[in-house]
Amino acid sequence: RPIVLLHGAGMRGLSMAPLARKLRAEGRTVFSFTYWPPGMPFAAYARQLSDYLDSIGKERGFTEFDAVGHSAGGVILRRFLAAHNDPRRIVRIVTLGSPHGGSELWRFAPSELGLQLRPGGPFLERLDEGGLPPGVEATAIAGDFDQLVIPNAYARWESPGVSNHTIQNAGHARLIFHPETLRIIRQALS
Repeated sequence: RPIVLLHGAGMRGLSMAPLARKLRAEGRTVFSFTYWPPGMPFAAYARQLSDYLDSIGKERGFTEFDAVGHSAGGVILRRFLAAHNDPRRIVRIVTLGSPHGGSELWRFAPSELGLQLRPGGPFLERLDEGGLPPGVEATAIAGDFDQLVIPNAYARWESPGVSNHTIQNAGHARLIFHPETLRIIRQALS
């Protein structure tokens, strides 16, 4: 099954290139999805992802995917699962440093994206209420020194059926490069 990689807010698909290179070296088919423009609501990015998967499906014949999302990319995946995964297209997901519980830093962001990532806000509450859809496996990886998901515990995806992992001495961006991250991704997507 191919893997789709989603970058974090304010980044581009190229930021996931080191991880893509490692996964391709292991024989996996990898696609990097870039959502745009910055600051849009998660629903808009989830629609973009849905269209992207449709185009890959038509061009390459794939009907099911695994996905790895860094930071906001993981929240986009959750929104996709809630709104666009019927019929099931994404089977297994891994999130890296995703603010599942929001982040205190987003309290100061004026964009729609920032409003949605405020701790205790209605968007995150609705995602939590939906839970993990049947037939989808999920893993959340957090760093114990994440400078952007504050407090770090908000990178845990507290939902039945989700496997949570914390990597020691890993900050927000370093999760993409950390050898332990790759080991957990391999295990989760095997």
